[in-house]
Amino acid sequence: MSFDGIVTKKVVDELKNIIGYKIDKIYQPDKNTLILGLYGNSTSLALLACISSNNYRIHLTTHVWKNPAIAPNFCMLLRKHILGYKIKNIYTNGLERIVFIELENLENPDKPINKTLIVELMGKHSNFILTDKSGIIIDSLRHTSTEENALRDIYPTARYISPKPSNYNLLENSQNASLIDETNLSIKITSYKNDVPKDYVLVVDNDSVASPFKLNFALDDFYFSKETNELFINYRNAILNLILATLKKYEKRLSNIDNKLTECADRDKFKLYGELITANLYRISSSNLSSISVENYYDNNNLIEIPLDKKYSPSYNAKRYFKKYSKLKSALEIVGAQKQETIEDIKYIESIVYELENAKTVEDVQE
Repeated sequence: MSFDGIVTKKVVDELKNIIGYKIDKIYQPDKNTLILGLYGNSTSLALLACISSNNYRIHLTTHVWKNPAIAPNFCMLLRKHILGYKIKNIYTNGLERIVFIELENLENPDKPINKTLIVELMGKHSNFILTDKSGIIIDSLRHTSTEENALRDIYPTARYISPKPSNYNLLENSQNASLIDETNLSIKITSYKNDVPKDYVLVVDNDSVASPFKLNFALDDFYFSKETNELFINYRNAILNLILATLKKYEKRLSNIDNKLTECADRDKFKLYGELITANLYRISSSNLSSISVENYYDNNNLIEIPLDKKYSPSYNAKRYFKKYSKLKSALEIVGAQKQETIEDIKYIESIVYELENAKTVEDVQE
């Protein structure tokens, strides 16, 4: 299932336990993911928010994420504006997939500084947006403008306007609202692909001593496995495509070599042509000939027709045939060796293809 409004609300309900935590680290592992390192109650936590169109979500994470050596611009901006801030509140409006993280800096208690990090989880329209206390956008990861046919202005100095809410609010029914609020939920994996979890559904959690972040961490494990597998498949396929392209080049090279060897197989014919022309020069009266018919003393003196280039004399045609014979004779040894080397290269590349097709992890591919 998708990270829908109910999932968002229940995750954020658990995340209310991080109110008061301080942001002491900010990372951006990739263009779609932010990780906020948090510290509070003598505990360190990490809040992950992802706006990938396929895997958009927000939850705590316990997994290790690789970070770029040079932080992206938006990450640097967040470090400048909210590093050291405390989480004052975190909430959603109804079942909308928008998470508001209100932040506060109390270094000067008389003049607290308030900002809000907004995480919009809306498929391909997902975004990270930072606003000041007045709702003016400081910056966002993705900029949009109504002048470019977007539905809202999302860029620095514009006022933040929430997307138009859905037409039906499930929580308007008090019974539904009470049911969702009071029910503890967890996830159940419903399908696997290659031993990797593919999908899940929400289920009622009957554990009376449930962890305060049980849904967060369950989703964390699910998406970590899913994304790790997607990363592996994409990485493997990229390498595999490169190797297959290389294999195609070597197979084309082998085909060219075979064509050359076929040509080399006719080398003795060219030697014969040269000998017969030379032996019959005294009988050839004209130089402007496209062919001659002479007796082949290697074949019971049966007539054989030999093509000639009219631009050259018969004697020079004979020299050209001898030269072609010598060239093909030399090429036969070289091309023969090239064919054996190419066959060995193809076998090696095919073994790599086999290993890649049977690889299970990114480390297997790298090896």
